[in-house]
Amino acid sequence: MTKSGAHGDGAVVPTGKEPEDNRKRAAQRGTRIPDDFTVTPAMVEWARERTPLVDGPRATEKFINHWTATSGRNATKLDWPATWRNWMLRDQETAKDRPARRNTPEERLRATLALVPDIKEIS
Repeated sequence: MTKSGAHGDGAVVPTGKEPEDNRKRAAQRGTRIPDDFTVTPAMVEWARERTPLVDGPRATEKFINHWTATSGRNATKLDWPATWRNWMLRDQETAKDRPARRNTPEERLRATLALVPDIKEIS
């Protein structure tokens, strides 16, 4: 739309582009995570190949919980499957950087006792 008028009276004259511009803006507007967000078989296959160290069901549950509970403009996304993939990739990086789980003292004792054939299991 453009302003028109000999004295700049502020009259607005349609240019014919407004509906198209509005559609483009609406198409680029993000949405909140859908209530029925589900991981497709293709997404599962992608995760198995790209994020083998991630517990997929647990990470997906955390992903859904996080984005359901988040408010504000950061809670809207254009592509939720891409957002999920990024979440999984970040969890994969975290898992690679995390030191291996150490056995508890009891687990270490049981492993040691298992090496000695005459000692019975701890009760």
